[in-house]
Amino acid sequence: MTVPLDKERLRRDIAEVLEEDPADLGDDENLIDRGLDSIRVLMLSARWREDGHDIGFLDLADEPTIAAWASLADKSAGESAGNTSR
Repeated sequence: MTVPLDKERLRRDIAEVLEEDPADLGDDENLIDRGLDSIRVLMLSARWREDGHDIGFLDLADEPTIAAWASLADKSAGESAGNTSR
């Protein structure tokens, strides 16, 4: 079962790896400019993949904002829901 990955969970997870307050992260803010490096992006990607989301490093690196990542999470959840015949 896929663990939900909404915008607020994304924000909390990102803030945790950046050691910042989630309220300080804007939806459209470039997370690389906030200090999110490739190792941390890989960590987040691995965490979310373990929770059932097919979101890879390249997907995240392409547009590093919470808004873009929330869109990826929504697409991933929709694809997971469509694969219930397995």
